[in-house]
Amino acid sequence: MNKLKKVKKTALVIGGTSGIGKAVVDMLLEQGFVVYAVGRNIQKLLDRSDLIKYQIDISNSGDVEKLIGIIKNLSKIDY
Repeated sequence: MNKLKKVKKTALVIGGTSGIGKAVVDMLLEQGFVVYAVGRNIQKLLDRSDLIKYQIDISNSGDVEKLIGIIKNLSKIDY
């Protein structure tokens, strides 16, 4: 009998460096998600090796273009 491999879900959290966004990141990691965290102050997440992080300020159009490029290169995002 073949055992089914559990596939991890992937989530992108904008504003994941503080407040509610950071709480969402923590909750998703606890549930086994692969998490991409996006935020202005990435320094707050430098000590975290359990997620993928990007410094993005969504009020800056250049950063928004960068985020769009990142999203296009991801194999999938579930949430």
